[in-house]
Amino acid sequence: MKKRYRTYFSKTTISIIFTIILGFLIGVFSTNTLPKTIYEIDDTQKSYVQIFLNAFSLNYWYFFVLWFLGMLPFGFCLAYFITFFKSFMIGVTFGLCLKSSAMFGILHFVTFAILEMGFLIPLLIYLASKSVSFSIFGRKSLQQNGQNYFNILVFITIAIVIYAILTCFKMNFLEVQ
Repeated sequence: MKKRYRTYFSKTTISIIFTIILGFLIGVFSTNTLPKTIYEIDDTQKSYVQIFLNAFSLNYWYFFVLWFLGMLPFGFCLAYFITFFKSFMIGVTFGLCLKSSAMFGILHFVTFAILEMGFLIPLLIYLASKSVSFSIFGRKSLQQNGQNYFNILVFITIAIVIYAILTCFKMNFLEVQ
């Protein structure tokens, strides 16, 4: 049993998951000192192109920089920081939703962040573990597997485009309700 568990999750992946959980919890607890106010979502009409571009560009740069840091010798330090910061921001969003409308805030958070939690967090774990591994093992590993590492960027780009399209559909669905 223990051997099978180690086959699926490397030490790098476990440390990335721990960093994400820690960032999320610190983000939630950092909102405790804020005064209770009601945060409302702006209902201005946005075009689907604008929603797509916002969803794509806000997430792509995190992932591109994370991928690029895998090619640097000490990039794993910044890769952990970016992973922590992304999960910290998700935790702050969750904390603000809880602060503004208590238990109903969880429902608001789930409706607006379901794609991010189900789509971007697994991508973040995957890319961060690859980036940290390539950064630690150095240039020799990158020269041998350079094309494979570039394919990771192509895969992440396609996945974020799909995420942005799904975000447009989600906004359309939330608009109907």
